[in-house]
Amino acid sequence: MLLPTDGGVSAHSWSAHFVEVRVDEDWGIGRVKRMVGAFDSGRVYNPKLARSQWIGGMVIAIGQALLEEGQIDPRDGRATKANLAEYVVAVNADVPGIQTIALEKLV
Repeated sequence: MLLPTDGGVSAHSWSAHFVEVRVDEDWGIGRVKRMVGAFDSGRVYNPKLARSQWIGGMVIAIGQALLEEGQIDPRDGRATKANLAEYVVAVNADVPGIQTIALEKLV
């Protein structure tokens, strides 16, 4: 079995996310106001691409947390919304200012 750390390299990355959410108590609707992610991805060769990937993952997380029902069919364990036509995604109005922080390994 090949481990992620075999060969003297690591295939791990870590992150921490901090989110400020406000809820309209009358309607029960949550909105993300601020989002910060700190990422330790090791040596990054293309910082612009890495930042875009981080932001993309954070936007997907907003969509999953606030917009999806996440219903599972109890018969077979599959998602009931198995196509993109019924899939609700976060749009520009749902996404706040996102800040990313790249952590570099200190030697």
